[in-house]
Amino acid sequence: MDFSGFESVFSWRYASKEMRSIWSEEHKRHLLRKVWVALARAQNGFGLVSDEELADICSHEGDVDIERSLEIEKETHHDLMAEIKAFSEQCPIGGGKIHLGATSTDILDNAEAIRIRESFALVIARVRSILSVLSGFIRKNSSVSTMAWTHLQSAECTTVGYRFALYAEEFLRVHSELDGFKVLGKGLKGACGNASSYEILLGVDGAEDLERKVLENLGIEAFEVTTQVYPRSQDYRILSLLSEIALACAKIAIDMRMLQSSGIGGEVREAFSKNQVGSSAMPFKRNPISMEKVSSLCRMVQSFAQVAWENGANSILERTLDDSANRRIIISGGFLCIDEILITVEKTFSTLELDPVAIKNNLDKFGVYSGTEVLIMEACKKGADRQVMHEEIRKESMRSYENLRATGRNNLAELLSDNEYVLKYLDKTTIIKHIDAYSSLRFSERRALRICDMIGKVLDGA
Repeated sequence: MDFSGFESVFSWRYASKEMRSIWSEEHKRHLLRKVWVALARAQNGFGLVSDEELADICSHEGDVDIERSLEIEKETHHDLMAEIKAFSEQCPIGGGKIHLGATSTDILDNAEAIRIRESFALVIARVRSILSVLSGFIRKNSSVSTMAWTHLQSAECTTVGYRFALYAEEFLRVHSELDGFKVLGKGLKGACGNASSYEILLGVDGAEDLERKVLENLGIEAFEVTTQVYPRSQDYRILSLLSEIALACAKIAIDMRMLQSSGIGGEVREAFSKNQVGSSAMPFKRNPISMEKVSSLCRMVQSFAQVAWENGANSILERTLDDSANRRIIISGGFLCIDEILITVEKTFSTLELDPVAIKNNLDKFGVYSGTEVLIMEACKKGADRQVMHEEIRKESMRSYENLRATGRNNLAELLSDNEYVLKYLDKTTIIKHIDAYSSLRFSERRALRICDMIGKVLDGA
């Protein structure tokens, strides 16, 4: 690489080789030629392109010459016309028939649809890998108790498996939406969408038949009605789906960053290599850089969806070109961001470490509070006023918090065992028994394992 000039971070730092290849300039031009060849094949069937011309065009389909095309573009100031001329120069027999009847977006939008489908296939594969990793992690930790946190305060207890099952169910929904998303091309509809050039060549029935044959050859479907371009609302739907994936990953990232924080005690830890440096100034630091990267890139994906909305809403009448420049960034950028995000999430989950000492410390500090709701229910079954019981336990809980802050020890069980109103309905043995209710989380374990079964069916294709 040449680092003396600007290089996109997606050219070398972020995203996989596979996704970079899909969005490479070279692959784009191969797809353009694929559409031109499909058009020539269909036109051959109508006698518009001879067998000899078709053979010439097909023989040079793979001879992409970007340098020559860019040289021509300096004169034409039209990138697709430059590629047509470069292709035509290579085809002395059939070159004059390339792009017959077409407008630029007949080629570009169909090639783009193919490229987006290829990208979605890679995204689906990444999501499936994450589901597989999550399933294993959830099964392993389905019954491991840990503190749950609401409002960033200790709440009730949950299980590690149940917490991660939430993430897994998000990915199951995403997988379903990806699997059902149909990317459509423009088809062959000409400069304003009414296929006038093709109708002049072949008549109305011939124009429809030509479009059908080209689409079959390319293996895609098209919108029934378009303008000069396919509806840009499709770009918004695509980037909204990528944004939804980013949302799920951003939720995971902020949770993992919080659980790694000193405040919560570092219940989980990203992998940290032997020679990894956390800070140039503070040598003791072990920062959650993988999840911070995910948070950062997820924001970008969300912003791309907003730009796509603007493009769709402001595509005036049969077409304006004010979407063209940013579409070179937002669609490729959306997929490249998501690729890096999913790769990072999978790698993090695959190597994520639980810290049982930190988990136990939090349970020892705050776990007894989880039993207070059980105590209220048990007391009410024996005739207690729910509101009064709630207030008595609340007051003792506040006292225990002060003791916890001062001594580091939670004495809630002792305080409740001395409370006259509580003792009217619950004896000390019952209080001690139920204040430890956080150790019984069968619902959480059952639901977490149910999610694993659902993942298994999806991955097995059931």
